[in-house]
Amino acid sequence: GNLGSGGSFGSSSDPQEEQEYEEETSVPTTSPVATTKKAPTTAPSVLAPTILTDTLASLLPEGQSEQLQQLLSDPNSPHYAALQELLNDESLDLNDPSSSPLNLLRIQQKFALAALWHSSPNYWADNDDWMSDKDLCEWNGIACGASFASSIDSTPPLDDLALPEVDPPVTQQGVRRRRTRTLVAEDDPLYPHTILQIDLHGMAMSGALPEQVLPMLPALQSLVLYGNALEGPLPSDLYTLVNLKHLELDNNMFTGVISEDIQNLVNLESFYISENNFSGEIPSEMGACTKLTNLWLHDNSFQGTVPSTFGNLVNLEKLYLNGNDVTGSLPEEMGELSNLETLHIHNTQINELPSTFTNLKSLS
Repeated sequence: GNLGSGGSFGSSSDPQEEQEYEEETSVPTTSPVATTKKAPTTAPSVLAPTILTDTLASLLPEGQSEQLQQLLSDPNSPHYAALQELLNDESLDLNDPSSSPLNLLRIQQKFALAALWHSSPNYWADNDDWMSDKDLCEWNGIACGASFASSIDSTPPLDDLALPEVDPPVTQQGVRRRRTRTLVAEDDPLYPHTILQIDLHGMAMSGALPEQVLPMLPALQSLVLYGNALEGPLPSDLYTLVNLKHLELDNNMFTGVISEDIQNLVNLESFYISENNFSGEIPSEMGACTKLTNLWLHDNSFQGTVPSTFGNLVNLEKLYLNGNDVTGSLPEEMGELSNLETLHIHNTQINELPSTFTNLKSLS
C-alpha cells in the first residue's frame, strides 16, 4: 500500500508541502571510516586477581554472573581485554574493590566502557579520550551527573539555561529534536560520577554489542549509537536498563527481533531503531512503554500486524512504520492517541485505517 506520508493518509499533491518535507529531510552524512586495527591487548604475566573477577561477576544476576566469569577468562573476549585495562589502572583499589562506593562504581563503569571499546575491531573516530587516564566522565561521548544532556525538549527554554545550542543531527527521516542540558538531582554523592549518557553516534563503531556489559551501567538514561556499523542481535540484558529514556540505535546493521522484555523499559521516551535489519513481529509488550513520544521503526523487515497495545501509547507524537512488511489494518485502539501528530505507513501492506482515526485531530 501507499497509505500515509508525512502525517497524511494519501500521497500529497501539494508541491509546497512536498518541498517543505524535502527541506526537512536529508540523507545522513557518511560516518567516518576507521580502518586502523587495534593492537592486541597484552596478557598479564599472572592470572587476573580472583577478587576482581569475583567482584565484577557479583554485580550481575546469578545466571549472567557465571557467563561473565567464563568470558573474563577467555583471552579472545572484549571482557578479558577490559579486565586487563582495569589491572593496568593504578588509580583503582583492585585489592579491595569495595573499599569505597566510589571505587566500586569506577571499577564497574570502566569495565563496561572498556568492554564496549574492545568489542569494536577498529578504532573509533574521535577516540582520543578512550582508555586514557582522564576521568571516565570526561571521555568523549560520556556524560555523568549534572552534565548529562537528558532532555530532548528544552524546559525551561534554552536561553533561560544560558547554555550554548547544539546543532541537532540530521537523519533521513527528518531533523531530530534539539538536545539540551538539564540538571539532575545531586543529593546522592555518587551522582556526579555516575554515567547517565553514552552518545557515540557516527563514530564508525562496528561489531556486536557485548552481553554482560550494559548491566554494569544501571543508571544509564540515554544510549545513542545511531549512524555506525553495529551488527548482530541486541544484547538480551539491554532490556534490564530500566532507567533508559532515550535509545537511539537507528542507521546500523542490527538483526534479530525486538524482545518481549521491551516491556521493562517503562521510562523510554524515544526509541529509534529504524534503518536496520530487524525482523519478526512488533511485540505487543511495547505497549507497556507508555511514556514513548517518538517511535521510529521504519525501514526494517517487521512482519505481522501492528499490536492493539499501541493504543496504550497515549503520549506518542511521531510513529514511523514505513518500509516494513506489516499488514492488515491499524488497530482501532490507536484512535485514542490524541497526541499523535505524524504517522508514516507508506511502503507497507497496511490496507485499512479504522474509523476511530477521525478522532485524531492533531494528525495533519
